[in-house]
Order: sequence, then structure tokens, then C-alpha cells
Amino acid sequence: MRALLGQGGKDLAGSLAAREEGNAHFQAKRLREALACYTRAVLAAPCPGEELSLALVNRAAVLGRAAMHREVVEDLSLALEDGGYPSHLHYKAWQRLAVANEGLGRTVRAREAYTRLLDSLDHSDVPTGKLAKMREDAARARDTLEQQGRPPRDEGRPPRDEGRPYMAHGG
Repeated sequence: MRALLGQGGKDLAGSLAAREEGNAHFQAKRLREALACYTRAVLAAPCPGEELSLALVNRAAVLGRAAMHREVVEDLSLALEDGGYPSHLHYKAWQRLAVANEGLGRTVRAREAYTRLLDSLDHSDVPTGKLAKMREDAARARDTLEQQGRPPRDEGRPPRDEGRPYMAHGG
């Protein structure tokens, strides 16, 4: 994936337009179209940079709805490593990463992501009315995983699809 991101002509305006088109499709629940737009945005975005990170996190939202957890982890890891993702939006990436890791049976990583989600809410743009509920939900999910105390899943076995329903807060 990293090799693809560094290739070809980059078009910031084209990436932004594709991402905005993807947002419209996502809001209308046209997930296949949203995924295609976000993928175009990722491929057109300058690397590294904010636009690339925004496109990756949006694409991860669609992939999460399709329970494509490995791809979600890959996109979000790239977005967070890039350093271009705005800090006031980090909670979105950490929440999606927690759910994806949980869906893959990676409880330790899921707990870590829920903890990072809770930390990132201090710097978020979440409206005050929703903030308390988000904190409560994330803490409950993390604590539930902690209480279960299951050892991390053997990576050689296929994942179980018993993760939480995918919570999305905007795109």
C-alpha cells in the first residue's frame, strides 16, 4: 500500500473532490460508491499529508461497515503514522481501530485503542452533549475487554465476526 501511495501524479484538488463525493455517498448509505470515491481520494492525495489521512480514515469507515477489519486496521495505521490527521479528529480513528481490532479478536490492541480513544476525546470536536456518552461507551467497551481477560487470538486462525456494531461519528 505504501508503494502505491508514493506513485503517480498527485492531485490535492482531485483528492478533495473525490473525498467530498464519497462523503455524500456515505451519508446516503451508498457504501460501494463511497468506497470507490474514497479510494480515488487516497490514490490522488499527496503523500504524506492531511488529505491522505482524511481519505484513509473515511475509507476505513466504509470498510468497517463491511466488517473488513484487516483493511480498516491497515488504513487507520497509515493515517495515524502519517501524522497528517488532524488531532481534533483522532477520536474517529481510534474508535474505528478499536472496533476493527475487536472484530479481529485482538483484545489487547482493542483495549489500547479504546484507551487512546478516551485520551483523544480531550482534544476532540465532539459536541459536549455527545461527549459524555462517547466516553461512557468507550470506557465500557475497554472495561468489558479487560474483564474478559481473553488472551490475544492466534493470528493463524480466521477471525470471528462478533465485534461491536460499527459506530460511526461522521465521515
